[in-house]
Amino acid sequence: MFYIKKSYRKKGGAMKIVLVVEDYIALHKLWRKMLSDKAFVIGAETLAQAEELFKRHKHEIDIMAIDGEVHGSVNNTVAFVKKIASQFPSSKMLAISGDTENNRLLVKAGCEHSVIKQEVVGKIRELLSK
Repeated sequence: MFYIKKSYRKKGGAMKIVLVVEDYIALHKLWRKMLSDKAFVIGAETLAQAEELFKRHKHEIDIMAIDGEVHGSVNNTVAFVKKIASQFPSSKMLAISGDTENNRLLVKAGCEHSVIKQEVVGKIRELLSK
């Protein structure tokens, strides 16, 4: 789990902040590297970590990318999305499951956007440019 360094924070830093909720660590590293010119990527490997990071940094996060099955059932992720949807704009929430049915469920729960994992970086870049 990563925390936002003071130098990246909105008050003093210009970098955009992306929270990636994904249990496959290699993707965290890849996306962090591929987005390093546009955003500081923080990652959560579990929904509990995601909730902690969200509570701590919700006013600094620009985009949330959320996998459909994070160490368990899509139902757990749907509950997480519903919980945070009232506190975070759906236009900044991206469902990133490799399973289109999981993405559909996450969109229904509160994510406005969905993509397959191969398109995550492009979609995040697009959303950050708006």
